[in-house]
Amino acid sequence: MLRKLLDHCPSCVSNVSPSAGSAAAKWCVILFFLTETFRFDWDRVNTEPISRFGVTPQEIEQVFANDPFGAAYDMSGGEERFAAMGHTASLRVLIVVWTVRDGAIRPLTAREPAPRQREIYLTARGFER
Repeated sequence: MLRKLLDHCPSCVSNVSPSAGSAAAKWCVILFFLTETFRFDWDRVNTEPISRFGVTPQEIEQVFANDPFGAAYDMSGGEERFAAMGHTASLRVLIVVWTVRDGAIRPLTAREPAPRQREIYLTARGFER
């Protein structure tokens, strides 16, 4: 499993020491292991907030399937929160905030980024110039 992690994200693993407890390394490791199983926790409590931004659960799952990046990390009410930017199958760019509960990805909210953020993301991914 460690070899798969190193192959998945060599720059994160080699440049950031997980033993140092850095948010970037922690996020990378958690995302790698979660995407190996891809289990999401959905209910009315978390689908209502994302629907206010016109985002569907399917779109959020597509973001995770398309290898999101640009993570942020925070603690809120004793719970770890992560955020990343990614894209759907239709190239809709979204910023997704989630936590991990009982080994499942539990999306908390999602929205479209500002136009400039979207342009930077798509260019970095090779979709626009």
